[in-house]
Amino acid sequence: MMTCRLGSRRLGGSRGSLQGGTACSAASELDLSSRSRRSHKASFLPRLKLLGASGEAPLLSGWRSTPHTPATPAPHHSHNHLATPHCNGTDSGSRGGLRRRSTYASGRLRSGPHWSFVFDPAGRLCYYWSMVVSLAFLYNLWVIVYRFAFQEINGETLIVWFCLDYFSDFLYLADILFHFRTGYLEDGVLQTDAAKLRAHYMNSTTFYIDCLCLLPLDFLYLSIGFNSILRSFRLVKIYRFWAFMDRTERHTNYPNLFRSTSLIHYLLVIFHWNGCLYHIIYKNNGFGSKNWVYHDTETADVVKQYLQSYYWCTLALTTIGDLPRPRSKGEYVFVIAQLLFGLLLFATVLGHVANIVTSVSTARKEFQAKLDGVKTYMRMRRVPNHLQVKVIKWFDYLWLTQKCSDEEKAVSCLPDKLKAEIAINVHLDTLKRVEIFQNTEAGFLCELVLRLRPVLFSPGDFICRKGEVGKEMYIVNRGKLQVVGDNGKTVLATLKAGSYFGEISILNMGTAGNRRTASVRSVGYSDLFVLSKKDMWDVLKEYPAARVRLEAIAVKRLEKYKKAPLEKVAMGRCHSTPGLVERSGRVPIEEMQLPPMAIPPPILSSHPPSYRDQLYSSSVSPLRVASPVASCASSARSSAAGGGSVAAVSSTSRVTHETHESLECEIKRLRERLYTVETENAAMSAKLNQQQWEVDQRLQEIEMQICGGSSLSSHEDNERNRESII
Repeated sequence: MMTCRLGSRRLGGSRGSLQGGTACSAASELDLSSRSRRSHKASFLPRLKLLGASGEAPLLSGWRSTPHTPATPAPHHSHNHLATPHCNGTDSGSRGGLRRRSTYASGRLRSGPHWSFVFDPAGRLCYYWSMVVSLAFLYNLWVIVYRFAFQEINGETLIVWFCLDYFSDFLYLADILFHFRTGYLEDGVLQTDAAKLRAHYMNSTTFYIDCLCLLPLDFLYLSIGFNSILRSFRLVKIYRFWAFMDRTERHTNYPNLFRSTSLIHYLLVIFHWNGCLYHIIYKNNGFGSKNWVYHDTETADVVKQYLQSYYWCTLALTTIGDLPRPRSKGEYVFVIAQLLFGLLLFATVLGHVANIVTSVSTARKEFQAKLDGVKTYMRMRRVPNHLQVKVIKWFDYLWLTQKCSDEEKAVSCLPDKLKAEIAINVHLDTLKRVEIFQNTEAGFLCELVLRLRPVLFSPGDFICRKGEVGKEMYIVNRGKLQVVGDNGKTVLATLKAGSYFGEISILNMGTAGNRRTASVRSVGYSDLFVLSKKDMWDVLKEYPAARVRLEAIAVKRLEKYKKAPLEKVAMGRCHSTPGLVERSGRVPIEEMQLPPMAIPPPILSSHPPSYRDQLYSSSVSPLRVASPVASCASSARSSAAGGGSVAAVSSTSRVTHETHESLECEIKRLRERLYTVETENAAMSAKLNQQQWEVDQRLQEIEMQICGGSSLSSHEDNERNRESII
């Protein structure tokens, strides 16, 4: 337990000094609030701002370079409301729906002094329990009427039936106890208080239905004998079975298959009950009406009697006919009721089957309608046959991979929060492979994910061509791309899943007017994500820190790709993709195959001192090389002093060697100077483009304000003129 002095001292550093008379519980509560706010400010506030208290934050936690592990203060009753959005500190993330009354501190679970179990109605444990109770109900649904109609089976296996009956009753009783500890939602918050749960269940209709299911009518066995019809109240539990079926249909990945199976089961149950009723009727008639009852029914065993009864009801309810003619009034009434019920059942079954078939083929019909529309358009516009075949193949691949033609329409009914969660789950792995988006803010990534557009390219399609203005950035999700040369045949690089290109163009970092520097072609069917320049800048305007980081990465990548050979740099090639970079590094002087030359003194001496000094001073190399003029002078002096042919030859070779070294040094310095100048130009171009974009945005805002003011003033003038006329 924290003391008042400790709480006051910490409050004085974060939120101001405490006044006298402050309670100790309030000090500890505010201390926990300040510490929790300080510990979570760096990592959780950006997520809570956009994503809410839960949802995308756990998915985006992997983007953090260092995981955050907040401290765990001691539990206190005065700050239980800070633990979790659920009341009473319920664990919202427990598995299987099992919840524990405890206190939370900084996201960690700390158990309280008392334990009590509360089941989440939407958890897996509740679902599995409802499945067990549904199996007990199905046992009673099939067995009760069967044992009442064919009482011959009760004598031999009575002990087995007793065990099964009372085991199902035990499950019914356990279900009542389960309901006492099942939470419920009130104002969107899961209630876990024991008194509230007990009052809520006992005041509901479900409690009385569950009690009715367990009426102890089995004591009547002592007076009237064993009769399974006394257990008919167990069938009131059908509401639990229906709830289980509805939840299974909502959560299954194969709803149409589940609906078909449920429909078949309902038909079998109806035939079973009608067959048992048919057997009861003709057994009470003493099997005397031979024209209505099948032959050898009285002497047949139980299985044969059941199959005959089931067969008769199948013919009656399916309206096939070929039934034995009834004789008595009761038989006529029963047959008429069976035929009418069979007509209704037949219509219901046809409707359900039609719905299942329609739901299965709905997506295919919509897709086929779009394909037919495109075919009609191409036929009317007389599109060449090879292009029509290409379009049809594109539709075929789209159906095989996605089973739909409009992904946005499929999730259009969902709120933005759920759309963001789905988009993050779908595109998270792709964004993790993009280098420039690593270690960025969670909110920034979420905004980008919502703006990604999937695009599918056919084999041979060009994603971009050299010289085009770059307005989009592409991320390869699936497929293979090739970076080709000017002739369209030379393959410079191959891009696979996780590669990206075009980021320097949309960040305004290019030095070639934001134009594509190479052509990219799809090898097969390629699935790409497209991020437009407008969407990128709209997001960066909300996240300036991410903008600074991305620009720094783009400048670094631009500097890296500028370390190409000198002749390629002079051509102004700017590469934005690792796959687009040709050979990196510099060409050694030996590979240039320069012929040996001797520079005449007049040419070298024609350089003014200012140019030579400027050239050497601009170099960042620590090397010190003698000037060509000094080399020529020293060689002249040495040749004059020698006076012989051997001395002249050696002097000439020495001059050539020194000149060769000086030329190599000069070329290196020129390269470094050119590289530095182009890097500075790239950075200045980026800043200039950004400033120009901001000025354009401001001009548009001013024009809109002027237009709005002029329209307002003209409206006021019209009003005054109309009043003056009146």
